[in-house]
Amino acid sequence: MTTRSFSIPELAAAQAQKHVTVNEALRVIDAAMNLVVASRAVTDPPIEPGEGEKYIPANPATGIWSSHENEIAAFVNGQWRFFSPEVGWRAFDQATAKLAIWDGADWTDFAGGGTQPLLGINTVADATNRLAVKSDAVLFSHDDVTPGTGDMRFVINKAAVGNTASLLFQTGYSGRGEVGLAGSDALELKASADGATFDDVLTLDPVSHTLRFTLDGSERARVSAEGYFGIGTSSPLERLHVNGTARMSEIWTEQGIAIGGDNTPADFWGSGGNAALFFNKGFLGTNGSFATSLFSNGHRNNAGSFTFLGVAGITDTASGIDLYPDGAIWFRGGAAVGTTILPRMIIDASGNVGIATTSPSDTLSVNGTVGISGGTTNIVLSLESTDGRCGLALSDVSTTGPFQVLIEALGDDMILSAGGAARLTLGSNGSLTAGGVYTMTTASAANVNVASDGLLRRSTSSAKYKDDIREMTAPERDVLKALRPVSYLSTCEGDDPKRRHFGLIAEEVFEAAPSLVHLGADGSPEGVMYDRIVPHLIAGQQTHETSIAELRGRVEALEAA
Repeated sequence: MTTRSFSIPELAAAQAQKHVTVNEALRVIDAAMNLVVASRAVTDPPIEPGEGEKYIPANPATGIWSSHENEIAAFVNGQWRFFSPEVGWRAFDQATAKLAIWDGADWTDFAGGGTQPLLGINTVADATNRLAVKSDAVLFSHDDVTPGTGDMRFVINKAAVGNTASLLFQTGYSGRGEVGLAGSDALELKASADGATFDDVLTLDPVSHTLRFTLDGSERARVSAEGYFGIGTSSPLERLHVNGTARMSEIWTEQGIAIGGDNTPADFWGSGGNAALFFNKGFLGTNGSFATSLFSNGHRNNAGSFTFLGVAGITDTASGIDLYPDGAIWFRGGAAVGTTILPRMIIDASGNVGIATTSPSDTLSVNGTVGISGGTTNIVLSLESTDGRCGLALSDVSTTGPFQVLIEALGDDMILSAGGAARLTLGSNGSLTAGGVYTMTTASAANVNVASDGLLRRSTSSAKYKDDIREMTAPERDVLKALRPVSYLSTCEGDDPKRRHFGLIAEEVFEAAPSLVHLGADGSPEGVMYDRIVPHLIAGQQTHETSIAELRGRVEALEAA
């Protein structure tokens, strides 16, 4: 027979060698009472265990420990003995320094149970402060023993929206700062000077997704859910929305500034009052007495009834733009003349542009020389329709009178006019027409020749342009005999296709006398130079006259005989 809890063998009546049973019972008691084990995490039996060493084999146990997981393995008298734990057995684990309890299924670490109504650490807790700690520091760390998730969260829970869950910071047990959910679900930061009255400083509303800044009981700024920052307004409409006067030494923006309410300007003040106004519709203006100016290296002055860009204490240069109430725009720049920067270009109320003049009489008036330079530079003049002409007028007198020279475009053609009439037309096909040349003739001028490259050349017969002058040879005199006069219909675009013409074939003339043919750009025969045939005609005429004279002499001699 054995006992129920520890299986200790009982002594039988008239049992022999009772000491054996007693000793065995003592060994069981020694193994089970005040149980201390070397480890609960070992799966293999140690090679040289010490007498009386005890373990709780971990799963999966090996060797002689096999199938004895979670039992008590005790090394007694040179051999391992195993004891099955009962529910409630306790064992101290030397490896972890923890007390473990067998719950019938597993060994679990012992933890304090139950509840305590008050807990004071180095101080006395009371009904209000059920947990009280007096310490220079309190540490809350993540669980790296179990181990846990690695997180550490300090939770303060309240019953309802209208209650408070917060951290209160005190000086001398008088509140000075508070962070938490105070009477709402909005996260608030509060401050107090006396511990009784708290001012809201920062409020993050999870419903409207806004961030409010409050000082002295009034909201001073707000960040909306869209990321708009408002000062003096609870409904910001831009990235920065200021309702009131703003003062700054510099401002940088890539999108724009919206200041003021509906039809209400925001003033930019100077020593003389509100000199500039910004309107919420995107307008920038003045109070009516000043031009609106954008300038550098200077400031605005008012002299009498005039408004201008002024320069104070400046001996260098400045630049600026003036927008005048009459609709004119003046661009200023350069060295100061007195206290003024001279205008360099203006656009008057009529839209006329003046460069180096303040009184433009045309759409573009330039008082000075116009220079154009660059690798590829063009001046483009165009009309919105093809009904009229577009050109460049040149005159050395007032532009109010007739233009003396006009270069204009008509379709794809260019026309040069002088004296009020077209004098020269350059066609889009390369043709050149000079209307006055046909009616203006002279008997003394040399001929004009058009070369194959389109170059106009003057034909000359002067001896100063000739060398190696000699009489024509007989073959040169007789070259006309090889030419074949023909009649033909012309296919040239400038000729009547039904009119018959007479002439020579350039290719045939080229075979007989290349010097009488005008070659094209590709070197092929293009046209017969009929003017060069004249010397051959003269030479032939002279030869005929000589032959006729000889024949006449012979006839006269025969008649006399």
